[in-house]
Amino acid sequence: MRAVTATVMAAVWVWGGVTGRYLPEGDPQKALVMGLEPGGTLTMLGAPVGTWRCAAACREIFIASPLEGKGEKRYRVFRNDGRYLGLEREGEKHLYRRLDTKDLPKRNAVSGLEGRWRLTPERGVTLKIEFVLPDVFRYERRESREESLEKGEGEWYYDPKTRRLIVSAFGSELAGESTVRVEKNRAVFKKRERVLEAEREK
Repeated sequence: MRAVTATVMAAVWVWGGVTGRYLPEGDPQKALVMGLEPGGTLTMLGAPVGTWRCAAACREIFIASPLEGKGEKRYRVFRNDGRYLGLEREGEKHLYRRLDTKDLPKRNAVSGLEGRWRLTPERGVTLKIEFVLPDVFRYERRESREESLEKGEGEWYYDPKTRRLIVSAFGSELAGESTVRVEKNRAVFKKRERVLEAEREK
């Protein structure tokens, strides 16, 4: 899927009154939410990046975006069963798992993550994150030696049943999936490749 596969980490699918958000199967660490919004707007992390339209009773999707190069690109829908969305282009198939976004504001509210946190610092680097209700995620990274500051923003999704957290943001250490444990002013994020600890800022 060219740029959509390389950078699309999720898609919003609207058909028959059903709306869903999807993450690519096989690589849960890539969690940049892309939306196919009602009205034909294509978004990434909430920002418009192009347009989309359905054809053949939504068995095909046409996407036009600078991320995809010039002109519309056609994607065949080979699966759409409420749990997964499958898209194919030029013989390459890609499967996306649906995110459960029902009652998302309530689920995020009970996570205990709302507020600003300071991650355990790395050598010469200060890392701060912020969870804002209902679903805004912010981060900043400051390198003391170079006095440089990097900031970013995205989205977050929490499942209280599994304690699973999905952070959708460019460049953040928390981007992707992790399990989280919150104890008062301390949080531990367990990712596939590392464990991150954080202290709540007062």
